[in-house]
Amino acid sequence: MADHIGVRMCTFFLLFFFVTPNQCMQCHFGCTCFAATNTVRCDSKDLRAVPLSIPGYARTLIVTGNNIPQIGPDSFPELENVTNICLSNNRITELGSHTFSSMVSLRSLDLSGNPLALIHPEALSIPGGPLLELNLSRALYNSTSLTDLTTAISLLLYFTSKENMKEYKYLRCSVHLHE
Repeated sequence: MADHIGVRMCTFFLLFFFVTPNQCMQCHFGCTCFAATNTVRCDSKDLRAVPLSIPGYARTLIVTGNNIPQIGPDSFPELENVTNICLSNNRITELGSHTFSSMVSLRSLDLSGNPLALIHPEALSIPGGPLLELNLSRALYNSTSLTDLTTAISLLLYFTSKENMKEYKYLRCSVHLHE
């Protein structure tokens, strides 16, 4: 019996010291995690915030059809490996300052279908300017958001190196202002 307990204790300590926390992290309730494709999906679950418990293997995060009024830098802690985010149709009205600044690998961002009314000037600031695709279709709520967007994109382009500017592929933006 004592040997059996010793084996369990040894197994526990081996797992504790050799498995990183991100490898053990469970998928957030209401989300579906696909380790094989490094994708996390949280579709139409009436979420009020972006889930904080995103597994470390995630490269693509899809959070759509929820009820998330605002996002900021606290919405994406420890997601420096995520390259693609789809936040479409979440009823997001505000992008806070430095919302995506910790996401140093982010290449594609989809904010389409959100009634963005306030876009802080540094909302799209990402160190090194790696963002290559930005989708804002059906996302500008009023003329103020258009002014905010112009400032945010100006800062984004200013902080993007000329090498990355050559790679900048898409900026989708349909302007249907709802004033």
